[in-house]
This record gives sequence, structure tokens and C-alpha cells, in this order.
Amino acid sequence: MVRSDASGGNFSAKKKWLERLGLFALGAFTGLGHAPFDVWPATILGLAGIVYLMGRFDGAGGKPARYFAVRAWWIGFGFFALTLHWIVEPFLVDVARHGWMAPFALVLLSGGLALFWGAAGWIAGRLNTRSDLRMIAFGTALVVAELARSTILTGFPWALPAYGLTASGILSIAAIWGPHGVGALLILLATGLALLAQRYAMAGLVCVGVSVVTVAMSFAFLPEIQPSQDTSVIRIVQPNAPQNEKWQQGKAREFLDRQLAFTRDGAPVDLVIWPETSVAFTINDVAPLAADAARGGAVMFGAQRFDAGRYYNALAVTGPQGITDVYEKHHLVPFGEYIPLGNQLGKIGIRGLAENDGGGFASGAAPKPMLVAGIGPVLALICYESIFPHLSWMNDTRANLIIVATNDAWFGQFAGPQQHLAQSQWRAAEQGVPLARSANTGISAMIDARGQIVASLGMGEAGYFDAPLPAKTDAGLYARHGGILQMILLGLCLFGLFIIARAKQELTL
Repeated sequence: MVRSDASGGNFSAKKKWLERLGLFALGAFTGLGHAPFDVWPATILGLAGIVYLMGRFDGAGGKPARYFAVRAWWIGFGFFALTLHWIVEPFLVDVARHGWMAPFALVLLSGGLALFWGAAGWIAGRLNTRSDLRMIAFGTALVVAELARSTILTGFPWALPAYGLTASGILSIAAIWGPHGVGALLILLATGLALLAQRYAMAGLVCVGVSVVTVAMSFAFLPEIQPSQDTSVIRIVQPNAPQNEKWQQGKAREFLDRQLAFTRDGAPVDLVIWPETSVAFTINDVAPLAADAARGGAVMFGAQRFDAGRYYNALAVTGPQGITDVYEKHHLVPFGEYIPLGNQLGKIGIRGLAENDGGGFASGAAPKPMLVAGIGPVLALICYESIFPHLSWMNDTRANLIIVATNDAWFGQFAGPQQHLAQSQWRAAEQGVPLARSANTGISAMIDARGQIVASLGMGEAGYFDAPLPAKTDAGLYARHGGILQMILLGLCLFGLFIIARAKQELTL
């Protein structure tokens, strides 16, 4: 008997871990729609499979909420482990100091974000134990969970479900619904497919029909491209300075001279864009050199700025009239550019990856359009800021161009830079405004107002390219009312969860 019990216990433990491995794999499969894989059907089918399992799991006993929370967490863990595996790259730039943190960063970040998916599973199991309503509840709660993780603790809206559809051809409808709205339509479609698989035919057809018809009709309401006679030309510079070399005394001047040469080459253009922290010298030292190289045009370049005892991650605009504007990064990277209680933690050696002292960088004012000669209103974002849709919202003045200056050398040369680029495509499509992206090691790109890449320079290349300024569109629904749309979406989801919680009978749809 003892031997049998032990054997049975081992079998049960192995079965449990095999189940968890399967859940992890399903989450990872769902992430294959995201760059650099771009297998967008996997995102649809994976989400449908996840919702389907929320209806099919049994054995919850008297604790269904906990049962579904744990399983949803394992799925989310697999999803984020795949989509965010690049997070180890920043810790490998200085292996001696930070390398030991890499595996902890991946596990803690993926596991932490998976808590939001686990919460969606908990809600689904807590509100209703019926299979059909539990699936609908989970899909609805997942929309709320993604809104929450985009906001709570400064938010981290990387790898939103909608981004798994970047390569699908529907990117332009972000001008109507934004990333959370498109994500909700995706989850609605997946829920419908799961209901059909569970033989809830009418409910499944309603969900699939509403999502498909809404997407199809959205193309008819896309804002028109504005007629433009603008002949402005933008030059995007990519110096390709390795992160572990760019601050070395012997290399810093080399990288500056490289960017000056790219700026001076060929015919003058209206605006030259250098990437984030593109120089290791002061803004005042670089500005006259850059302006001289531009020969009458404007140059926007990234540099660290020191003022009143604090460092800022800044973008300066210079030209024939000298420095005309400076933008200081507003939304900083937690544990990268600053650490909470940094002055105290810095004394024991805990510092951010990119900060200069224990206190890290200081935060500047929120981004807003600034005037650049020859271009007009320009909205500048620095690196991490481009993952936040709300930082691209423009109230009174609508920009002619969004600029993203970034240093993707931190992210390696695989998934990180490509996912970051994809999010820039979404920002352009959401606002209906072209976007110029200058990345230190790539991928630099000019993106039109529909979110399509019209010119680019690949990973690991040093060079530049010139591109005419694409026309923008009229302001779409999301550009005009993005905040209101998100509040409406949240309200509808919460109301739907309330109705599900009170439902006592089988659906009759």
C-alpha cells in the first residue's frame, strides 16, 4: 500500500506539472503573433484555445476561482516569457555588474505580468461556474486586465494582445479603436470561436459576427489622407554605436564625428534626426557642430542634460538660430533610468541600468508638440515613451510629425527592437500622423499615417536615409477621443461582468 500510494502521488504530481507545461506552451504559442515571429493566426487561435480551456477545465472542487486563477497565470507566464524574453539583454551589456540579474528579470517580469491574467481567471471562476458564462467572463475580464496592466504602477503596455495582429493588415483601424479597442475585438473573436467549439452555436456566432463586422466596417470610416503640397525632407541617422562602447572616451568622439558626417553628406534637408543619447558631450558643445553640418536645416539630437544637480534624458533642436527647443524625457524607465528610493539604495550598490547616480534621471514635462522650422508642429518621444499610447494624444495642436528617438542597443538584435518598432507603427496609425524613428543600432524607419513602413535601415547598420514627409490624415475617432473610448470600454466590460455574475439560466441566444 505504501508503495502504491507513493506511486500514485508521483503520477499525480507529474500529471500536474505536465498540465502546467501545456498551459505555459499555449501561452507561448499565443505570443507567436508578435514580432519578430508575426504569425498572427497563432494569436487568434491561441486566445481561442485559452478561452476554450476556461470553459472545459474541471476538477475545481469547492475552489473554482483559485483553480482558474492558477491556470490562467501559467498561460500568462508562457505568453510573457516568450514575448518579453528580450528583457535579459539590458543586463548583458555590463555582465560583470548586472548579468546575475538577467534570469530573475525575465522570471519576475513575466510572472508579475501574468498575475493580471491570473486575476482574469479568478474573476471568471468567481462570478459563474457555468461553462458558457465563464468563457465570456474570462474574455471580458482579460480586456480589463490588459487595461489595468497598462496603467498600474506607471503601467507596462508592451505585448498588448492587439500587437499580435500587426502583420495581419488591420493595423489602420487603430485610428478608430486604438490598441485596447482592437484588442477587445480580437478577444471577442477568440471568445466566439471558443463558444462555437463548445457548441454554444448562437452565442458563438454573435461574438464572431460582431467582431468581424465591426472590423470590416471600420475600414469604411478611416480618416482621409489630407492633401498636401509639403516637400519637406527628413534625414534619419543611425550611428550604430554599441552600448558597451558609446561612452568610452576613445569612442565617443568617433561616434559624434560619424553622425556629423552623415548629417553633412549629400544635399541639405529640412530636418535631421539623431537617436536618443546619441552623443556623450554636452548639448551646448554639440549644438553648433550639428547646426553647421546641417547647412541651414534643423537637427534634433539626443544627449544627457545636467541642470540644478539633476540629470535629464533630453532631445535638443538646433539650427541656424542656435538651440530653439529642448524636450526632457517625461516617462522614465523604472529600475532602468531611476529606482524608487534610489539615493538610499545607491549607497548599497543597487542602481538603474542607465542612470548616472543613485537618484537616476529627473522627469521632464509631459510631451507636447513643438515648432520645428521647415516642418511645423512636431511631437517628440524618447524610447520607452513610445510604448504608451496616451503620450501621443494631442489636445490643441495636432503635429505634422511624431519623432521617436531611441537607443535600442539595450534590447539586443532580435525581438526587442522589432517589437519596439511595431509599437511605433501603432502610434502612427492611432494618431494618423507620420512617425520618424531614429534608433542607435536600428531599426530606424519612416512610418506613414496608416502605420506602414515606407523607408528603413536595418539592425546593426551605420548610415542614414532621406525620406519625404508623408501626409497625415484627418484626426480619427481615437485621436480625438482616445481617453473617452477607453473609459467606455472599461465601463462596458465591468457592466458585462456584473450581468454575468447575476445570470442564473443558460444563455438563450
